[in-house]
Amino acid sequence: MASARRKVKENLPYDALDICEDILEKFPMHRDSKNLIKDIRSDPSSNLLAEETFQQGNSLYQRGDLEEALIFFKKSVRICPDHFKSYFNIAVVFQNTGHLVDAIENYLQVLRYKPSSTDVYSNVGAILRSAEVFGFTSVCLPKKGVPEIYPSVVKVSTGATEFMKICRSHSANNYALQAAESGYRIVALDMAGKVSLRDVAKSNYDRLVLVVGGEDRSVGQYILNMAEDIIGIRQRGQVNSLNASVAAGIAMFELGQAK
Repeated sequence: MASARRKVKENLPYDALDICEDILEKFPMHRDSKNLIKDIRSDPSSNLLAEETFQQGNSLYQRGDLEEALIFFKKSVRICPDHFKSYFNIAVVFQNTGHLVDAIENYLQVLRYKPSSTDVYSNVGAILRSAEVFGFTSVCLPKKGVPEIYPSVVKVSTGATEFMKICRSHSANNYALQAAESGYRIVALDMAGKVSLRDVAKSNYDRLVLVVGGEDRSVGQYILNMAEDIIGIRQRGQVNSLNASVAAGIAMFELGQAK
């Protein structure tokens, strides 16, 4: 803890947070680490630092360096957990790189701290609407870090949520495991996927779970190991990613055609 306090005195709060979080990973009930983290985040200068870090991330994003921008946006919410602008930009990065679950999680975090954010309602509603339109009956969101679906999200989804089961009771891995044990075919959408959507659609499976995004940057290895098909969307342009709702929409459209 002495090294963490020294980092605070040296005006290096992120380094202090790293030390405290490393301690808490090994000793979850370590009181001094929790108290120091609380002190760092409650310091008025933390809001200024979070905004500065956010602006650095914006500059990187505008130059097209999404991976580095994401690091700065995440740093911003580490020191100021209610910095809703950073959550929004994290969600946009995930959406632009095809990570559906992470995009939804962070859009909903924005709504937790700024319920009036109409942009979030539009994005989350569009994702849910795509699922319903193409015949998917359920959306499973991770239990941790995801608040309830707000009424405004339901409104923007044009009523799609009224016809779907929206779950948030387990982790993504647990959802996949339960689905597999219940006889569902696990299909993962991944940029490196080699199986074509059309081939999976032709098989006309009666029970299918489509997994998009998760584990920060892609579908987690646990689910990839479990998946019977890892599908990819062939791209011919210079941009190596699709918007999350577009990628999910393409996959759900293709897979739903056989039904």
